[in-house]
Amino acid sequence: LTIPVFFDVEPFAVKNQSGPFEDAFREHTNNKNLSEKTVKQWRDSLSDCSGI
Repeated sequence: LTIPVFFDVEPFAVKNQSGPFEDAFREHTNNKNLSEKTVKQWRDSLSDCSGI
């Protein structure tokens, strides 16, 4: 069961990872301790959750 909670966030920003999400994912992508696969899974999951 997944219950996404987005407070004071536009669904568009969540789905398209813009604004603060874009900044956070940029940092995650540049983090050498995280694989590209992991970050992509996070991006895909967040995008999927935005449609719930």
